[in-house]
Amino acid sequence: MVSIEQARSRKKAKHGESATHGNAAPATGAASVPAAGRSVRVNGNGNGNGKVEAPLSLKALTVFSNLGKSLGKVVNWYAQLSEVSSEDLCLRYRSKGMEAFQKGRFSLAAESFATLAELRPTDPWATYMLGRALGKSGDTSAAIDWLRKAVTLNPDDAEIHFQLGLFLSHEERLKEAEPEFLEVVKLLPAEPKGHYRLGVVYDKMGEHEKAAKALRRALELRPQSPKINQRLGFVYEGKGDHAEALKYFKKAAELEDSIL
Repeated sequence: MVSIEQARSRKKAKHGESATHGNAAPATGAASVPAAGRSVRVNGNGNGNGKVEAPLSLKALTVFSNLGKSLGKVVNWYAQLSEVSSEDLCLRYRSKGMEAFQKGRFSLAAESFATLAELRPTDPWATYMLGRALGKSGDTSAAIDWLRKAVTLNPDDAEIHFQLGLFLSHEERLKEAEPEFLEVVKLLPAEPKGHYRLGVVYDKMGEHEKAAKALRRALELRPQSPKINQRLGFVYEGKGDHAEALKYFKKAAELEDSIL
């Protein structure tokens, strides 16, 4: 496992560089968090300008990192001295992370969730939210790593599979995305989103029959969706069935008009 000092050096070396999410440009000040399985470099309260000031509870990092201590041990050690429980610290970083995430400050959110994931390495929610925040801040590769870890911690959580499938799809890693959406369909068969995303993946892979089947099931579950109707139109157009494609395009247009 990479030490805290090594993680710091890697962050400095990668400063200003992040992967793009889809067609979006890298987010300014995107969090640079080591991949899943590595030690996490943690900062404290963000001041909104991309710089993060470490809280008092982390001032001992330098000394302890030289001794080979993990971040979790440092924080727990300081918590004992200051009579702040480890649970209180976890709740603090959970709240800070969610507040930043909801405000769209994904880099700052990733910093808080990174701390939480270090304190609670077996908590699937912490690694799941870290993955989402990293993906939203532009670091799709790291997001996929952390979401894979979250899946291993909680393989029955459909939403983790769904988010992992989305990021894999955005990277055009369709063969890897397929089993994630299949798992979503298995866990949530009455929800249209798993069927829809599975259909999109099959369509991109050129497997039009599978795509049409998945999208028809999504449409059964949500018949008034313009998006599903439109996607089915594209699938049938890809199959060369222009009459069927036109039927779904017209339906999509009617539904969009009714919304307006």
